[in-house]
Amino acid sequence: MSYCEKCGSKCDDGAAFCKNCGARLRACQPPQGPPRQMPPQQPPVTPQQPYAPSPQQPQKDSRKPLMIMLFVLIGVIVALGVVIAIILFSKNTAEAKTFDFTCSQYNAEMNRIMGDDKLKEDKWNITEANAVYIDDSFNINLDLDKKSEKIKSIKVGPSDSEDAAKIAAASLMIVEPAADQRSALIMLAELKEGSQKEIIKEKTLVYIDKTEKEYIIEPKPDDREPQTALTAVTEATDKTKTSQIETTLPATTVEPTTQKPEYKAEDYVRTEKECEVKYGGSFLITGEEVGGSKTARCRQPQLTIDSADAKAVNSEIKANTDQFFDGYSKNPDYPMGRNDYVCYINGNILSLVNEFRSTDTPNSSFLVYNFNVETGELLSNSDIMSAAGVNEAEAYKMVKGDMLPRFKELEGKASNPTLESQIETVQSRTLASENVTKSDFFLNGDGKLCACYRYYWVAGAENYGALAVLDATYKE
Repeated sequence: MSYCEKCGSKCDDGAAFCKNCGARLRACQPPQGPPRQMPPQQPPVTPQQPYAPSPQQPQKDSRKPLMIMLFVLIGVIVALGVVIAIILFSKNTAEAKTFDFTCSQYNAEMNRIMGDDKLKEDKWNITEANAVYIDDSFNINLDLDKKSEKIKSIKVGPSDSEDAAKIAAASLMIVEPAADQRSALIMLAELKEGSQKEIIKEKTLVYIDKTEKEYIIEPKPDDREPQTALTAVTEATDKTKTSQIETTLPATTVEPTTQKPEYKAEDYVRTEKECEVKYGGSFLITGEEVGGSKTARCRQPQLTIDSADAKAVNSEIKANTDQFFDGYSKNPDYPMGRNDYVCYINGNILSLVNEFRSTDTPNSSFLVYNFNVETGELLSNSDIMSAAGVNEAEAYKMVKGDMLPRFKELEGKASNPTLESQIETVQSRTLASENVTKSDFFLNGDGKLCACYRYYWVAGAENYGALAVLDATYKE
């Protein structure tokens, strides 16, 4: 046994290096004796020389590469986690894409558009996942988001039903700000005909499920662009957004039907209460005779349209009302009269007819005003004739046709030549172009073209006011 001179450790006899510090054991000599014999079956093994750092060179830190690898691994894991989170977030966002309203809000908006409480709240069958409405001629299925209860898609069927097409068009008007009733129906017609497989608008994707026979309206996917062709079609149509579905959806064309228009006349005309207060001191404003007392009916209309034309008309109506009732109040022996009005709306055309009439005679005076409720513009007789699809010559010819029967019944009944001459005179004055062209035109509640005119007579007042319903109808 020998010892290492460098570290003092014990060394095996015959060892060339210190097993503790690796120093060569030149100074260590084994005890004298016969040389050690190696087993013949094992080849001689040359011991690997361990690395011995130089005393002048500091030993390197073997942990540094491991630390670098660890940091790299952590960075990869973090980056991978971020990517996974983004993917999951995007997936969740896509799954949660909805329209910005609930079933209840959809129902209310549909009734505003369709009118007459088309959808009844109590007919909805609502669960967490969907809301179903079943009617005789159509059905609606709303896919709902469970958390927000907002609508993920609108399904209306059957696609071959005219009522279903109207419901789908109204639904599209709710979710697509640029859609009006005409462009919505054009879209559905193109889908039904197969000229378009799907239509992508600013906020919606619309298509037909051929298997289920349903119109499908969904929020537009973020990676899809609106179709320019349909945008051009929409821009070319009437941009007036109506809230009534006034058309049907046949196989190839869109034809007008009789439906209530979007606008309501009462939204643009009100009764002036001050009229009743002003003329209520000396007689009853009841429209009926009360115990022989002097009575009147005073319903003075006032337009609520915010335009210069409407303000001018309101002033004119008020002045005429004052003049009419002041004349009666100054003559206590003269029967009382009435001021009343009716108003109609067709599309965006408001027609207001103000009547002044004595209670004891059939003599009436009519003031007629027609307005475009969207622009606030006062419309002319020509505008109303055009809306009914006739020109001035055709309209005045129809007015004359209504005047003639008033005189036909008197023919052959005159008792003397003087009266016969008078009848010829008043008929001639009535049918004169100067009188006929003073007629005022409006559209009634059925969309019929009407005229207010004056005819001359042989007794009583010199002339009387009359209303005529003509053979022409409003065309949108």
